[in-house]
Amino acid sequence: MEPKQTSERKTDTQRKLIRALFQWRWTAIGFFVVFFGFLMLIAYTFPPMYQVEAKVLVKPGRQNAPELPVSMSDSAGFFVTSQEDVNSEIEILMSRAVRAVAVDRIIADRAGKPPSPPPKFLEIFVETCQNLGLFPKLSEREQMILKFGNKVSVDPIPLTNVFEIKYKKFSAKDAERDIRYILDAYLAEHAKVHRLPGSEEFFEEKAEEIDEDLQKLEDDLTRFRVENDGGDLTLKRSLLLESLTAAEQLQLTLTDISEGQEELISDAGVLENREIAFNRERLLQLKLDLAQARLRFNEDSTQVTGIKDQINAAREALTESLTRMEKATTRNVNSLREQLREVEQKRAEYDRLVAQRDLLKNEYLSHKAKATEESINRALDEEGQISVRVIQWPSVPERPWFPDRFLMAIFGLILAIPGAICAALLRAYLHSRVETVSDVEKELGTPVLASIRKLRASAVKQGRATEMAQGAVLVQGTLAREMPEGGVLHVAASGLGEGASSFAAALARVGAEGNQRIILAQVDPRNPGVPAADDSEEALLAGLRESEQIPGLQLLPLAGLSLDQAGRSLQAAKQRSDWVILDGPPLASGGGGGAYATLADASILVISGVGVHLEVARRGLDVLRRLSPKVLGAVLNRRAQPVPGLLYRRV
Repeated sequence: MEPKQTSERKTDTQRKLIRALFQWRWTAIGFFVVFFGFLMLIAYTFPPMYQVEAKVLVKPGRQNAPELPVSMSDSAGFFVTSQEDVNSEIEILMSRAVRAVAVDRIIADRAGKPPSPPPKFLEIFVETCQNLGLFPKLSEREQMILKFGNKVSVDPIPLTNVFEIKYKKFSAKDAERDIRYILDAYLAEHAKVHRLPGSEEFFEEKAEEIDEDLQKLEDDLTRFRVENDGGDLTLKRSLLLESLTAAEQLQLTLTDISEGQEELISDAGVLENREIAFNRERLLQLKLDLAQARLRFNEDSTQVTGIKDQINAAREALTESLTRMEKATTRNVNSLREQLREVEQKRAEYDRLVAQRDLLKNEYLSHKAKATEESINRALDEEGQISVRVIQWPSVPERPWFPDRFLMAIFGLILAIPGAICAALLRAYLHSRVETVSDVEKELGTPVLASIRKLRASAVKQGRATEMAQGAVLVQGTLAREMPEGGVLHVAASGLGEGASSFAAALARVGAEGNQRIILAQVDPRNPGVPAADDSEEALLAGLRESEQIPGLQLLPLAGLSLDQAGRSLQAAKQRSDWVILDGPPLASGGGGGAYATLADASILVISGVGVHLEVARRGLDVLRRLSPKVLGAVLNRRAQPVPGLLYRRV
């Protein structure tokens, strides 16, 4: 049994997925077109950007030789380049001195050739930010030096002594020239640092700069701890979370209290309020007194009406107490959330300061170690110094680095297709309207007596609209099982236009054609007759006006009658017929249509499958369950089937 149930669940899931894809296919197609078109628009309109690469090898020297008590003949095996050596060379390449030399050469090359001015809006934006103090006012040379530091990317290649230089620019020739100038300036600076006195001073100077920044960070951390009571934000966050959880639970409890059900409060947090507890106990006691008074006095007596007035006053007092408590709880929740947000921000700031301090401390120790190493290696000969070799000089690229149209097309297809599927499934998930039998049975919790397929206009014109008559036959079978002695059947919908009147007329016609005595009671004066054989909405209404009298079927107009008069008319009609079909007004429109359910022996809810919101259908069903003696189930009208029948049957 279990494998069969698993197979049925898989088949149901497959059908749901296929239905969602077919139903929201235009959403999927639209997402695919927009996403893929956007990538292609970038690929064909974005100006090409070229990337130039170069590679530098850091060769080992004898800087570690003094630490090893070995002879000169054996020391060659200890000449190893560490990752610190590679990082040091990267620091030299990215230093301001190297960038300044490269920028000076670029400025000299374009002497007499003024640079192309930036766009006017960009120039105005930069000038405004400089006037506001957001951007520093720098010369053109200083701006170019800063841009070099942002655009040049230098990364060590793992498990090697090589680091790679990358540089991107919209002009291929300019990119190759700029990297070549950077390499020339770096080689000159490298020789200056390693072959001439001053390398030790270089690292000492860098270490002092880092130490100053480190001291500032330590001061910031100390000040942060003082301002936040020792910096124990974790405990404060835990306490705030506990308070917020309790407040939100109380808020949820207050929100879930339904109107008219205030006396059913059982939550301890709510009942801690003395005023609420007092009003609740008073309301319950008054209800008990009302029940006892009804046993002794008439409903219209002064004793009963007096207690009712006291109950209303007590309920109003209880409602006001709950409202005040809910407002106070909402303010408390908002305040706790704001405090929690501030604590989280402070924690993030503290973590950032600690991480930055640790990073600077490591850099400081690294530079101090290099300065010590340089003081040891100063006495070594030139042959023992670390040297570098450019193993790949930059060259003018033949194709742009971005955009790569082929890769963007492949990337767009790989992401657009599953993205389109996800968009359709998300649209189906967020779609909260009744469409299938499963929606009615699972979401509303009521059985579907008949499912009437939505027909095209061409099928109606050709006389093939028999779906509603077939649905009426299915409901007749249910009535024969559930109510074999007949009675008054209430047919209604949550709102207008769902087909309740059409189905009631079709049900009456099918019963009359089955040699039953049927009386069709209509509350709405706009439905004056019996439907024709065509059961579409428009054709049915037309048939009501044009059809002849059907044997066994009588009409009972209830328009203009009070509820009591309508009840007496229905009871009289029940005595002289097998079935009375009551075509009731909408249930969820606020017009009191649910009151007619009290006049019937059973009710059926008609739900349209073309756009009725689940909440509207649920409200209508709740009205029937509350007022009708018996709810047989629902009839799904105009059920759409977006999946082709052949494919739907195969899955």
